[in-house]
Amino acid sequence: MSDLVAVDQLPVPDPDGDRWTAGLVLVGQWLAECKDNTRTTYADAIGYPFHPKTAEFRDTSTLRNGVSWLSWCAATGTHLLDADRSTVVAWTEDLREAPHPITGELLSHSTRAHAFTVTSSLYRWLIEEGHTERNPLVLVNRKKLGVDQPKNDSPTRSLSLAEVAQLQYAADHDPVDQVRLRTSALVALLYRLGMRISELINATTADIERTGGVRVLWVTLKGGRRHAYKLPTEVCVRLDRYLASRGLGATVAVRGQHGGTVPLFATASGGRMDRGDVAALLQRLADFAGVEEPRTVSPHTARHSLITALRQAGVPDDAIRRFVGHVYASTTDRYGKHVLALVNSPSDIADELFEQEMSSQATKRNR
Repeated sequence: MSDLVAVDQLPVPDPDGDRWTAGLVLVGQWLAECKDNTRTTYADAIGYPFHPKTAEFRDTSTLRNGVSWLSWCAATGTHLLDADRSTVVAWTEDLREAPHPITGELLSHSTRAHAFTVTSSLYRWLIEEGHTERNPLVLVNRKKLGVDQPKNDSPTRSLSLAEVAQLQYAADHDPVDQVRLRTSALVALLYRLGMRISELINATTADIERTGGVRVLWVTLKGGRRHAYKLPTEVCVRLDRYLASRGLGATVAVRGQHGGTVPLFATASGGRMDRGDVAALLQRLADFAGVEEPRTVSPHTARHSLITALRQAGVPDDAIRRFVGHVYASTTDRYGKHVLALVNSPSDIADELFEQEMSSQATKRNR
């Protein structure tokens, strides 16, 4: 477990420090059995205080509005193995009522339900491994507590081309000088490639390569599958500026060398950005750009917006699915077909659509 937990660095928020630390080690062992993307999602949902891949200590005060299960237990002095029905009831009340420390927004029904489901999954594992005999989360009525799994979640918001162009312009002119280049590149990647947030924050500089003369970004999909996004011109321009500002240059990294551990998008301290960082950034930019209802803009909005724009532009659904990783090429579909798919990738179409809209808006601003 040394790759997941630095035991001597674990926080000790209660008098029974050794026992609390041991509990977090158990959480780390549970996470270690999850696949990469699931591990990251679960670590965020439960408020695990160390990055699940790098073991770097991280601030969890904004994850699930600061009331993820581990954060809440630490704040209330509750040990994982001492939780009972009343503990769970009190926690779910805070899940409903605690505002985000920065935006003031409350957690959505689906987010609360997911946090509850992930926490219950931890206790099922603890029972299987013989660490406890009960799962306190099965003792409550999920529906009454507002943490039942919604049958019909409200659809993800989709931004128009004009709104995406406004957002990219705001990113390119971010009033926060020290992060402007990062913001510009991040928005370009999200909205022109439709990347999942887990793919973006887990990417490293070594994931940028050339395949058949095409510059691509390799990411890990659900289930550990690898997928290549073709990087269109305007994305490369913004990404290269950002990497150059970090002293990394625009060269293509060699897989397996030192760059494999360097986050593609980093915090000021050099660590990985997390979902909360990106979500807060997008909402701030949406507000700055004048996009209506900026608090409804999320990382997944980008993926939804891109797919909608490509469909409206007449791109075949099969091409879109392959582009965004909904359908992965078979392992028997070897190099030649793979390169052809990259060359014909809709990424250039997406790039052109957004650049045309940005150019149109720039013309209007200059009149």
